[in-house]
Amino acid sequence: MNFLENKWLQAVVILLIGWIAGPLVKRLFLKLGKAIPEQGAMTFIGSSLSIIIRIIGTVMALSSLGVNTNVIVGALSAAGLGISLALKENMANVAGGIQILLTKPFSIGDYIQIGEYEGACTRLEVMFTTLLTFDRQEVVIPNAMIISSIVVNYSKEKNRRIHIQMPISHSTNLPRCMHTFEQIIRHQPEILKNEESIQVTVDNFKERYVVLGIYCYVPYEMYWPTLFALQEQLQQARKEVAEVPAYNIHATSDK
Repeated sequence: MNFLENKWLQAVVILLIGWIAGPLVKRLFLKLGKAIPEQGAMTFIGSSLSIIIRIIGTVMALSSLGVNTNVIVGALSAAGLGISLALKENMANVAGGIQILLTKPFSIGDYIQIGEYEGACTRLEVMFTTLLTFDRQEVVIPNAMIISSIVVNYSKEKNRRIHIQMPISHSTNLPRCMHTFEQIIRHQPEILKNEESIQVTVDNFKERYVVLGIYCYVPYEMYWPTLFALQEQLQQARKEVAEVPAYNIHATSDK
């Protein structure tokens, strides 16, 4: 039988072309758009193109079998309504992706915090956003969750504040201890050295100890290494110049 006369074979070929061409078009679109800064929008559009091409391929395959196009459109509309009701959470994720692209609270490459998760945004898809955490873990977050959560974008500002709390006994020479801590901060090369950015203050008074607060600013990309170095040096200095409370209290820092 001639290929052109075999409607079922034509339908299968058209369907395969549509389902193979969709992802290929997406990859080509993303490759051509690498120079565009807004990679989140490019990824979203590429995913949408892939889905649309697959739908068109399916409709064309059915049309080649002699199915009425109006019937196909009606069936797709009814199916879309049913699917949207059954998968309303997924539709919420799609709507969330569109809202993220329109409002732009963050972009690909930004270092952000969403709820308890913190990391660099590596992908912004139709239904989810992917973060790469500091310890190299990939976290996939549904877009609907993102638009209903508080998002902290550390990349919007070039500097980030470090806040470390250190408990000191009441019997400690407080001025000497505070001066020692301040000198340690000023010897860190990454820390901004203006007077307003470096502070050693009394954060709180407790029954048996005083909580000192150490505040300073660093470029946001140097936040973690500077935080770790400061915590180590401050802890060593605390052992030398301060009386440490005899119970277990850990230093904390701002996110």
